[in-house]
Amino acid sequence: MLGNNVAHNWERNAFESFMRRVEESHSWVERALEQDDESEAEAAELWQKVFGEEWFPLNVDQEKAKHLRAATLAGNIFVTPTGRVLTERPSSSHVQPSPQRFYGRD
Repeated sequence: MLGNNVAHNWERNAFESFMRRVEESHSWVERALEQDDESEAEAAELWQKVFGEEWFPLNVDQEKAKHLRAATLAGNIFVTPTGRVLTERPSSSHVQPSPQRFYGRD
């Protein structure tokens, strides 16, 4: 409970409409979780129905992904104590993983 009853002044119709949306979203979530790797785009579309189109973009920033991939292959990545991955050496404490081979998809 949030500590406040946000529905204290809802009429029955508003509550029923809200519950229909919850059930509809629940259905989309279940379908999204059932998707496999080949259906990633369909899963993203279902999650967008739940959270809005600004979430789970279908066209992830490819240039950023290419830059991170190149940095990883060259061994130019740094991991901070909070788990953040950077491509430039941070001034604070960090770990530099050894160069890795890429076995995923391009």
